[in-house]
Amino acid sequence: DNRQPGRENADFLTRRVAIQFGVTPVAVLDLGLELSFDSRDDAAAAIVTGTRRWGTSLSWRPLRSSSLSVSYSNTFQDDDLSTFERTDRVLSAGWNSFLPFVEHFGGQYFLRFNHQRNRNQDRIRSLGTHRMAWTVQFGLSLSAGGR
Repeated sequence: DNRQPGRENADFLTRRVAIQFGVTPVAVLDLGLELSFDSRDDAAAAIVTGTRRWGTSLSWRPLRSSSLSVSYSNTFQDDDLSTFERTDRVLSAGWNSFLPFVEHFGGQYFLRFNHQRNRNQDRIRSLGTHRMAWTVQFGLSLSAGGR
């Protein structure tokens, strides 16, 4: 309840329903699925914004000291007056492994990949944007304590 002068109706009601499911079909593999639905009711603007998201994930450990993780998510947002629309898609993957020749020092490396796509459409001003980003990271760490 907003009690600021002039903003008495600036209240929001937010609802969220989310389902997450995970399974380990074999000891070296984890699979996941997520679905969520959100709505935000803006009383002052008399508009309801909705967000729908789904995502998947996979974690695979093919070797004793290595793992591969992959995830993908797709998020869609719009409002009940059809004034805007937004879509976000994210794909991430990462490989982590201990280095065999310096394993007693805790030597590890990782390689990560990330791809993001975003599309915004403002229907009131007839404006739209489309963005895409790729990221690749590599890292190496050594610790005196070992693993």
